[in-house]
This record gives sequence, C-alpha cells and structure tokens, in this order.
Amino acid sequence: MHPKRLYPWKNEGVKHVVKLGKWQAVGQALLSFGVILARHTSLTRIVEEIVLGGRNAQQML
Repeated sequence: MHPKRLYPWKNEGVKHVVKLGKWQAVGQALLSFGVILARHTSLTRIVEEIVLGGRNAQQML
C-alpha cells in the first residue's frame, strides 16, 4: 500500500477521534483502510491485502 493513499485516510480519522496519538492514528488508519480493501474483518485477510497486495500467503509459497 502506498503511503499517499494511507495518510489522507489517517488525517480524516484523527479529525473524528482527536485524542489518538500519532502511532495510534496510523494503526487505526491501517486497520480501517485494510478492512475496506480486504472487504473482510479477518486480520489475516487484512494483512494479506495490505502487505501482499491481495495475494494469499499460500499462493506466495
């Protein structure tokens, strides 16, 4: 995932949850953006989407 797509999302999230620290905001942005990209709430699928670009870890082996 390219940072240019993530940082505007993080900044929008911080507007609504103002008490987040910098790294909390980044984590919240990664999780919420990952859920949208993966169309699923499973952490495995979110990580596969963010890190592997949607490719299944089994396909990488």
